[in-house]
Amino acid sequence: MSPPSEDKCLELLKKHDAPENIQKHCKKVRDVAVLIGKELNKERDRVDMELLEAASLLHDIGKMKAKEQSGEVGHGDLGYRILQDEGYPETASVVRKHPVVKILKGIDDWTIEDKIVYYSDKRAREDILSLDERFAGLIESYGDTPAKVEELEKCKSKARELERELLTKIDVPSEIKN
Repeated sequence: MSPPSEDKCLELLKKHDAPENIQKHCKKVRDVAVLIGKELNKERDRVDMELLEAASLLHDIGKMKAKEQSGEVGHGDLGYRILQDEGYPETASVVRKHPVVKILKGIDDWTIEDKIVYYSDKRAREDILSLDERFAGLIESYGDTPAKVEELEKCKSKARELERELLTKIDVPSEIKN
């Protein structure tokens, strides 16, 4: 099945109780992802732009359900389940890999779409931020123990490696230059 259209993505976000701030964040992540995907397509990479757009728009679809369940299941895994149930398995697979700590398990088997969505999420809130700014916010929000801070610092280091991998291939759009 093809990835959902933009209208369908927005409908799904509303159906699954994504508040306005999460919808804005998802749209900004999509904007960053599309900029990178278009530039990579000018080079040797073949990015599935429909999949990239859908997955970036839907990456936080499981966030509210995860909060309701007190984080027993992560929002990436809940997003995966939701999108599987909605009939979008390929989009679900990308969404499952975007949470911040997933990068620590290694990305050798990630698709280019997985990498772009992960990276774009780490560059956007409701505005485009540098990795340092975004991770400072993540550490402030989630770094409640020294071990969590250390884990997030490792994630930032891996995200910086991913940034080099993605952005050294392209003419970096001015909107996302650090």
